[in-house]
Amino acid sequence: MEKMQRINDELTLHIDGMASNGGDVDLSVFVNKLDSLRLALQETDKHLLGMNKNSVDFLVKNLSHNSPSAITIGIQPSYYISEHQNNIFTYFSNLLADVTSGKYKSASANYQMLKRFKELASGLGDKFSSMWFTKNQETVAVINIETVLVLNDLLSKQYRAYGSIKGIVKKYNSASKDKFFYIFPILGDEVKCFFDDNLIETASKIMEGNVTVKGMMTYLEGEFFPSEIKVDAIEQSEDGESLTKLTSLFGVEKKVTGDSTSVDFIKESRRGWH
Repeated sequence: MEKMQRINDELTLHIDGMASNGGDVDLSVFVNKLDSLRLALQETDKHLLGMNKNSVDFLVKNLSHNSPSAITIGIQPSYYISEHQNNIFTYFSNLLADVTSGKYKSASANYQMLKRFKELASGLGDKFSSMWFTKNQETVAVINIETVLVLNDLLSKQYRAYGSIKGIVKKYNSASKDKFFYIFPILGDEVKCFFDDNLIETASKIMEGNVTVKGMMTYLEGEFFPSEIKVDAIEQSEDGESLTKLTSLFGVEKKVTGDSTSVDFIKESRRGWH
């Protein structure tokens, strides 16, 4: 099948290594930061799309090493074209710039996006000396010590409440000290579910299954959906019971946004929140 036309938008990552390496970036650090950027951009795509899936692929358009290292990323729709895809790089860089400047005070953004930003900034001053982003040769966002401090503050604001959540189970891990799996609900982002040894047998049988988990849930301040849950009970759904997929609802109400674009509609519905 012929690939869809690329979107005419680009974002360039610049990263400087440590002075001890003459400004060159360690290969493992460079690979790690590229993967962190990929995950952050994918999270931006999902956030704007309003669904727990990606609608674009990210392409390497240009790569150079001249201390600093620089890599330019482009966008190509993966299965359909949507208005939000033209805003992925702008939204990503604007939110990151607001975090760095201290303008962004409330953790009302998607928890996973802030978490991805923190992963991208991890190692500043130790693994790399500086990082910034440009569009059309103009600096649109930087990562510095202020970025790290603000993210640490935002991600530390949490509260807990007992409850339950229903979804599809993926990414099971019982080999490490912290045993966990992820549940993907109909609404909201994936939730990391920690469990104790007494639930290993049950947890090992629910991969790809539709379940309800109960326990103490952790919420990021300003978030409606939990980010983690300490599981004390797992209930499997009846055979044949399935979750409605959001993809099946795509396009059902084509005039729901009125005269607004999908991106503007999402921003308005969040009352200016990111």
